[in-house]
Amino acid sequence: MERIGAGAGRELVRSWGSEIDDGTLRQALTSARGAAVCGPVALMADAHVGIGATVGSVIPTEGAIIPAAVGVDLGCGMIAVRTDCHHNYAANETHDGRSLWITRKGAIRARVGDRGVIPGSMGTDSYVVTGLGNPDSYTSAAHGAGRRMSRTRAKRDVSIDDFRDAMAGRTWQHGRAERLLDESPMAYKDIATVMADQADLVRVDHVLRAIMNYKGC
Repeated sequence: MERIGAGAGRELVRSWGSEIDDGTLRQALTSARGAAVCGPVALMADAHVGIGATVGSVIPTEGAIIPAAVGVDLGCGMIAVRTDCHHNYAANETHDGRSLWITRKGAIRARVGDRGVIPGSMGTDSYVVTGLGNPDSYTSAAHGAGRRMSRTRAKRDVSIDDFRDAMAGRTWQHGRAERLLDESPMAYKDIATVMADQADLVRVDHVLRAIMNYKGC
């Protein structure tokens, strides 16, 4: 984990990502300087630029909630057996003895013992995990692989042949490859790297190998 801004008198961002671009970091720093923000913004390993606030960020506020930081995809999440983990929500929690609003935009809660599912991109592994309760991240973790490319860039830069090669050996909608380019594995960060970056936030219990994928399109 990297602490950003600590030498300037106030720690602004804590980053778990080894693949965070400059635009993502600038957006997180802008959020961290907000008047309602009362502590460092935690930047998860899957973080990327979002609408309103960085996707993959955890923002602490006191006495206020920032609607734009919660996002538009409210309560989105993954559900598996005995697991129900959501992201894009704000919750009143106690951290370091203070009552704070913790906004998880593209991040999941990962208290000690919390179970979660962290999916990769289409065709890649997903992970069943248990939270480690790291206070530096406000007991949070990444919610998935996180975008490496915007949808527009992926449709422009990813070739259909490369897409089909990446999905080899799996059952998927290969006949709709052109419509699914923005969801191709190349458009996302490597999920194994994301999981390695956040080894101090969650414990991996099971790895789910992708054999079939279906995307609405």
